Amino acid sequence: MANEPQSGSGAGKKHEQTLERIEQRRKLAQLSSKGKLDALISVDDAAGLIRSVPAEDLYFAIVDVGLADALDVIQLASPQQFRTFVDLGGWKRDSLEVRPVLAWLRAARGEDLDAFVAKLTGLDMEVLEILLRTQVVVHSLEDDPDVNPQRPTMETPEGKYLLEITAEEADYPIVREILTDLIAQNPFEAVRLLEAVRWEVLTELEEQAYQFRQARLGDLGFPPLEEAAALFSRVKLPPRPEGAPGLTGPARVDYLDAALRGLSAEERDNLQDELRYLVNSALVAEGAEPGDVGAIREVSERARDYLALALERLAASPERAADVVRDTPSRRVFQVGFSLTLELKHRADRIAQAPLARVGEAWMVAAPELAGFQALRRKRPLRALKVEGAEPVAFRSLRELAESHQLLDLAEAAIATAAALCGPTQKDADALLANWPGEVSFERLLTAAVAHALSSGSATVAPLSPAQARDFLERVVTLKDGKAALNTGALATATQAIAARVPAPLASAVGALTQRLLESLVSELGPSHLQGRVPEQVLETLLPISPPEGQ
Repeated sequence: MANEPQSGSGAGKKHEQTLERIEQRRKLAQLSSKGKLDALISVDDAAGLIRSVPAEDLYFAIVDVGLADALDVIQLASPQQFRTFVDLGGWKRDSLEVRPVLAWLRAARGEDLDAFVAKLTGLDMEVLEILLRTQVVVHSLEDDPDVNPQRPTMETPEGKYLLEITAEEADYPIVREILTDLIAQNPFEAVRLLEAVRWEVLTELEEQAYQFRQARLGDLGFPPLEEAAALFSRVKLPPRPEGAPGLTGPARVDYLDAALRGLSAEERDNLQDELRYLVNSALVAEGAEPGDVGAIREVSERARDYLALALERLAASPERAADVVRDTPSRRVFQVGFSLTLELKHRADRIAQAPLARVGEAWMVAAPELAGFQALRRKRPLRALKVEGAEPVAFRSLRELAESHQLLDLAEAAIATAAALCGPTQKDADALLANWPGEVSFERLLTAAVAHALSSGSATVAPLSPAQARDFLERVVTLKDGKAALNTGALATATQAIAARVPAPLASAVGALTQRLLESLVSELGPSHLQGRVPEQVLETLLPISPPEGQ
């Protein structure tokens, strides 16, 4: 074709070099942080390869392994890349943190003095002045020739200034080296810098440096807060494509990985740039520091999960995931994934506003659903794991979303049941539970209602006497092949009595909650109560039993 680069031509060689760089970056992206840095310095043109890698990617890998193990990469990086390292790792909010900046400078000072000075002078002049202003006192020998500082000093070559180095012991060597190198490189400019250090106002320097840094972060893809926050906007969800697989398959498919496999090398490289912008936007929206490696890792993983979730919804099969990526902006894909989880949060919030969703301080949600219910109500909804003490995690498949909708079915049914049994108002519930024994929980309220339904036919929430508690257990537990089992007749009676108190659409879920409660009780007690061997204190932890009169 006429527009194709000719073999051997300058344009053709440049195109080949571009593809080679893309392939190198792709391979680097698959490595661990240490593996990536080792690979960067193992090639013949290490400096060229290092300087072709986006500065923020290098920063992430360097901080991940530690500055002490990344000296070669830091020293071969360009001054512009090094300035980005300082922009990301040397600030906390709007304040420059001097000691971290000195740590980066200490790592950057190798045998090549010119390369170090280029990095040093490549920083904003305001940053240099802040460093010296906080670590050095500049004494004018013209104004006070007899000055006698208490800390280590060095004199400028022309004899105009005596520099008292006030840095902490660990930072003293690098501060002295910075002064020595600046003076050796350009004595005249160094003197001008020291004169400015004497008179500049620190707060004004920091404000100017911060503004310059913010402008560069914008160029790196860290947008203003208002623009970044819009990333987490809810969008209208499209229907699942025809022919999409069901949600009951045994294996989870990584749709983002499938999309990446279906893209060309250049398309993958472009997508990585888009994903970097998404992550940067998410960091800004979450109020995280751009250089916070922990936040970068967390936000990156969550962004990946949103994208994979959306691609599963938008593509009928993994084979179509690459087409979706080509046809749909990454920002839109991200918003679809986030909106799928936000749908759950909004439903959970609506349920939480229902009458008697809480009685006192207790949520009227059964214990197996409570952690998941609360995780869904976070600012960024998450999925609770069925492991005690485990932190909630991000959603990674449509099946997990469907399971959370089922969880909300049970949470909604539990709250409706509590309102029907104790309400309809909070005042009614407070009066009913004024003398309630022990903790108030959905399980204990439902147990009381089931016990009274079995004994009197009325699902009443009231404490049980010890005799009623024993009678309840006799009705619920039966022996089957020598093992404790749930009496199905009692279950049917209790379910019917409880379900009659709630709206018909919730009857099935209420039945499931009642059955699970009774099965748990039977499993915990076993057959021992049939021989009267369950201590009273054990019964009181499981059942709402009133103390005997007089106590």
